[in-house]
Amino acid sequence: MLLPSWKLLARDGKRYLTDMLDYTGIIALGKTFPGTKANRFIEWFTFSDESIDGKSKTKAYALFESSFLSSIEVGTTQGLQQIHAYLFGGLYDFAGQIRQKHFKRWFSICNVTLF
Repeated sequence: MLLPSWKLLARDGKRYLTDMLDYTGIIALGKTFPGTKANRFIEWFTFSDESIDGKSKTKAYALFESSFLSSIEVGTTQGLQQIHAYLFGGLYDFAGQIRQKHFKRWFSICNVTLF
């Protein structure tokens, strides 16, 4: 369920290990959180590969399997723009661009409390 670690380039110029879950691990993690938000997330995550969400999910897996990740500067706006452009390029005109328009998805994946 846990995939191999990769070292990603951080802002300080060093490479740090990062872990990630595979498809089965993400579903298992989602099932550990009871409630409708977790169920909606699982429905979204397992959605058809022909939808925009399905196509971006396919691109996300391709991103993690590519060498492109090692060239992304972690923790920067430019790095986030590169990831966004990769995931949503060809699906949305604004892929990889900073937008001024406010938007909201119909659900949130999780709530986080910082201490």
